[in-house]
Amino acid sequence: MRAFLISVLLSCAVLMFPYALRSGLIALWILSVLVLMILGTMWPKIKNYKVFGGNDPITEEAIVEEAIVEEAIVEEAIVEEAIVEEAIVEEAIVEKTIVEEAIVEKTVAEKIIVEETISGETIFDDIFFESSNESELSGLAIDELIDLGFREKQAGNFSQASRYFLHALGLNPVPDLALCLIMDCYWLLNNMEDSESLIELNNYVKTCLAQFNPELRRRFDAWIIKENLSKQIFND
Repeated sequence: MRAFLISVLLSCAVLMFPYALRSGLIALWILSVLVLMILGTMWPKIKNYKVFGGNDPITEEAIVEEAIVEEAIVEEAIVEEAIVEEAIVEEAIVEKTIVEEAIVEKTVAEKIIVEETISGETIFDDIFFESSNESELSGLAIDELIDLGFREKQAGNFSQASRYFLHALGLNPVPDLALCLIMDCYWLLNNMEDSESLIELNNYVKTCLAQFNPELRRRFDAWIIKENLSKQIFND
């Protein structure tokens, strides 16, 4: 009879396992199975207790203590299992955090490398553009340089226009043309406040002054006085 009853209860527990699994009551299900097993183990003692009087306080207390101890063991096992699961979850979180940090660091490093590469390529392109531009200018005649300079001036690109005019001055144009180029260059460079190019222009002016006839020199002096450029050109 006892074996039949225990078998029926265990069968019911097995049938309840899917429901407990879906409901998240797996710990309660394990506890109920353990209680059934404990009761099956303790059944002879309970029967003997009833047969031999059932009023022995020592036997009853021992049974209760044993049940408490076994229940405590079951609870301790459940707590240890929960602690292990929590430790596994925390370890997984830490590993995920480490991986994410490594990915971020790698991304930042790659971004820095890309930015440095782009910066280096930009500097190289600027240098290459300037060198190629100078190479192109060296193959142009004075008239071509002046035409290009006026186009850039009309387009508002004063920097490129002044480069064309300065390069034309370096090709030793006739005095009349040199005076016009000097006037245009001063106007452009003063608007840009390009002090380095102004120094270069002053050197061209000193060279051209020796080639000016009296009429050109008079026009040059009148222009200097009008624009108040005496100190800027001659450093008086």
